[in-house]
Amino acid sequence: MLKGDNLIDVFRKTAEDLSKDLMRVESVVGIIFHGGLTRGYADRFSDIDIDVIIEKEDNDVRESIYGIASQHSRRTGLDIDLSVLSLRHFLEKEFDDSAKWDYSRAIVRYDPKGIIQKILTEKIAIKREELVKRIVENSLYLQWYCCPVNEEELSISEAWISRGDPVSAHYALNHSIELMLNLLYALNRRHTPPAKWRVFYSYKLPWKPKMYEKLLKDALRIEDFSYEDLKRRLSALRKLADDIMHKAEVETGIRVEDFLKYYVTNILKIRNIPF
Repeated sequence: MLKGDNLIDVFRKTAEDLSKDLMRVESVVGIIFHGGLTRGYADRFSDIDIDVIIEKEDNDVRESIYGIASQHSRRTGLDIDLSVLSLRHFLEKEFDDSAKWDYSRAIVRYDPKGIIQKILTEKIAIKREELVKRIVENSLYLQWYCCPVNEEELSISEAWISRGDPVSAHYALNHSIELMLNLLYALNRRHTPPAKWRVFYSYKLPWKPKMYEKLLKDALRIEDFSYEDLKRRLSALRKLADDIMHKAEVETGIRVEDFLKYYVTNILKIRNIPF
């Protein structure tokens, strides 16, 4: 549970009032709420995220819409992050995984022709091929950075100790945690949130490794930049990785030892390499 005053009712009322005015603009064919409006929490650090879809590109209509939003922002004192997209631009727009996470929670507030929701649903769908690619890629990098399948191999984090740079070693381990979080969302068949929400929403995932929150805190905590502290952090992360790699095998149907072969032949599309 987030602390602080939850201003979501004020934000939603402002969004509703603004939407009613925007619906009167003849060219508007869709209004989408996303961001804090649909997460159910807003505070003084939040803004109101709204996409307005217009039938076709028209600078006069665009300026009119921004003018309406500015009036509501001045009246309420709230920041309104409003994007105006033509229907064609919205259809062609590429979403990265963080954007897909955000829009997977979106509310289509206005859609008189029923086309906005259809487009959005297609954009945020997670395809099997995409899911396997995310799992395999993040698993491989996690192996390289902290958790080799062959325990006798040095990870990238440990290699930096041998090179005499413990700060780089701990930084590499921090990157391992990012890879682990990306992998955890993929294993739950979820899009990955933006970095600022990534840890917070990981607590709510249906599947997590055993002792997830405790081990995550141990892995994140840096007491000093010694090799001993790196080993402590590595130990926590590797306990998480053990459960995660087993889950990765179950979800993909591919043995961890074969991830590299799959990556080279099915993702990089390189053939005729002996393994």
